[in-house]
Amino acid sequence: MFIDDDDQHAADALQLVRSKVRSRPKRVHLFSMVYTDGRVVHPRWPLQIGYVGTPMMVVPNEPGKLGLWTDRYEADYDFINDTMTLRGDEPVLHAEPIAAVTTRPT
Repeated sequence: MFIDDDDQHAADALQLVRSKVRSRPKRVHLFSMVYTDGRVVHPRWPLQIGYVGTPMMVVPNEPGKLGLWTDRYEADYDFINDTMTLRGDEPVLHAEPIAAVTTRPT
């Protein structure tokens, strides 16, 4: 699991993640996230920029099967896209949100 310094996990995030990951522990799991303005982002497959964020990801720590974080704003997408390419499988998608994300000023 990952979290950015200005975001926070939902109160029940760890319990929810454990219960969902238990059935497929070796797969990547993508959960939803909620912005502070109320918008909910649900993961999509195939992956799309704007529909995946750092705190949505639960990724097994498997050497050789982890992508790289880039230095651009879409680094979360780059990491998970590279990870899924290296793994050669599909993530398990979940509608439940596990994080509250600070709304970026426009």
